[in-house]
Amino acid sequence: MRPFFYFLLAGLIITGSSCNEIIDKVAKENAAETRKLDSLDLISEEENPLESSTPISDKFDIIEKYKQGTDSIHKVRTYYISGEKFSDELYKNHKRDGIFVFYYPNGNILCRLKCKDGHYDELLEVKSKRGKNLDGGNLKAGNGLLKIYNPETERVDFEMNLKNYLRQGEFMYYYATGDLKAKGHFDNDSIDGLLEVYFKNGNKR
Repeated sequence: MRPFFYFLLAGLIITGSSCNEIIDKVAKENAAETRKLDSLDLISEEENPLESSTPISDKFDIIEKYKQGTDSIHKVRTYYISGEKFSDELYKNHKRDGIFVFYYPNGNILCRLKCKDGHYDELLEVKSKRGKNLDGGNLKAGNGLLKIYNPETERVDFEMNLKNYLRQGEFMYYYATGDLKAKGHFDNDSIDGLLEVYFKNGNKR
């Protein structure tokens, strides 16, 4: 997946008989763009670590908007193009807030994360496709290690540390094989210095 690259392919409010045409058009355009980006085999500093597992061309979003008191609520459900759910999330006043759930293509839960005021607050669970517990780290109250798994390979795709709700310290990306793809360093939620990027054979680029 590419920046946030990876995530949110498009914010769509699907209505009327043109639903399938809209989905097909957006999916094809973004699939072409993703193939172009993938051919470069680069990692962007703007990537969202939680959305780096699956190519953007494999998903589309349906967004439900409503008011809850004075708050503006966005309920976002993301689907694989094949039709299965990819994720459920809530935005409160344009910030992630509540339980963020990722799914495997078979419908089972991959992980559940609690978000608070736009930040990752607590890891609630990480499961294998068959429902066994996986080591997703120890994130709680905005502090600790968080590991994100690839829904296809069930291997760790990305890992990072958070301190006081901010990304802090070393973070690492992995290839689908489990080999290191890149690593870098966060300082108060911003990338500090350059990424070290590796070929699949382990050599530095």
